[in-house]
Amino acid sequence: MIGLEKERIKITSYIREQSEKFLDDLLALREEVQLERIKKEVSKNFAKTQKTYMIKGWVLEKNDDDLKNLVERVSKDHVLYSSDIPSVNPDNPPTYIETPIWAKTFRTFVDLFSTPKYNELNPTIILAVFFMVFFGVMLGDAGYGMILIILSLFGILKFGKYSRLIKEWSIMGLFLGITTTIFGFLTYSFFGDFIPRFFFGNPSEPLYSFTILNIKFPIETLRDPLSILTIALVLGLIQLNVGVLLAIYQSYKRREFKNMLTKNFCWIPLQIGGGLLIGYYILGWYVTNVLIYAAAVLTLVGFILLFIKEGPLGFFGVTGYIGDWLSYARLLALGLGTAGMALAFNIVAQIIPEMIPVVGFIFTPIILVIAHFANLGLQTLGAGVHSIRLQYVEFFNRFYEGGGRKFEPFSIKRKYTKTKDVE
Repeated sequence: MIGLEKERIKITSYIREQSEKFLDDLLALREEVQLERIKKEVSKNFAKTQKTYMIKGWVLEKNDDDLKNLVERVSKDHVLYSSDIPSVNPDNPPTYIETPIWAKTFRTFVDLFSTPKYNELNPTIILAVFFMVFFGVMLGDAGYGMILIILSLFGILKFGKYSRLIKEWSIMGLFLGITTTIFGFLTYSFFGDFIPRFFFGNPSEPLYSFTILNIKFPIETLRDPLSILTIALVLGLIQLNVGVLLAIYQSYKRREFKNMLTKNFCWIPLQIGGGLLIGYYILGWYVTNVLIYAAAVLTLVGFILLFIKEGPLGFFGVTGYIGDWLSYARLLALGLGTAGMALAFNIVAQIIPEMIPVVGFIFTPIILVIAHFANLGLQTLGAGVHSIRLQYVEFFNRFYEGGGRKFEPFSIKRKYTKTKDVE
């Protein structure tokens, strides 16, 4: 019986090995057939005579010399090769998006919106920076940030070598976890008020304090929401003006000077002049008479430039700009949601042992773990959605259109490669 069992194991192992070998051969054969089919399809698109082929396509400027040398070598120097820089119209060239390694994962968000045109700025890096900052402000809890960091490192180290997608999204999660941890530290939030409530028994007493640029930290979200709102609106104003500056630069590169002045530059004097006037007449700022006159002139110049482009509808442009700016108040709203729910869970977990004297101590850690993980999942989703919404609607609206097509060079991506020994 033992001998038969061993033979059965050997036969089963042999069948398994042969099946895997057959599958590998089949997959390799399929790739070879696919490669040959694509080669024939591509060659059909060439203009040709009996002895001549004409090939026309796109190549990156940095690879131009390499392609020329390759074609000359393959054709034994029987080739006429020419290349030039394309124009947007009528060539309609594809767009090659080049980003650093750390920002490649954020390129997904640009692709979801639309590929930039050939003569359009690549917003990936700037989008990545603002997305991380806004996400960190909205989630804003150091405990949740550390969990994101741990999960992201686990994804990179454990599954990154098997899946490129998991690796890229884990890298993004790592950056988001870092910014969330930083903002959680600045707002004195570690699973809400978990540490001062359960370890020190006094959730209202901060464990640390420091000052940066005359701003005293930590700023507790629930106790001082106006400070968080101010920070949110300042961040929004910064991003909107970055968009305006990018629009000015892009119009200048395209030689669209009238559009640059009337559609883009007009917002700079409008903001400076209008801001000073609002500060003086409404907020009570101390402003000299000279600055008041200068602010009035700047505001008038901004309105004139805007009305040249939009006409009377320019008033709606002003209200739209203000509306875009106020949309950044969602940074406070999401931050309040995270801190408020974490606080509520901690309070419930604290009073359970008083309500259920013996069993309550057992349920308290279970409730805390389940509740905070649920809050982490819910608030992470909200922070991601609202942060990318700010990029698409408020930021891209200043300068970005999209509508391009990716540069995708002819290539074969192999999953299986079969090698042969050649004597």
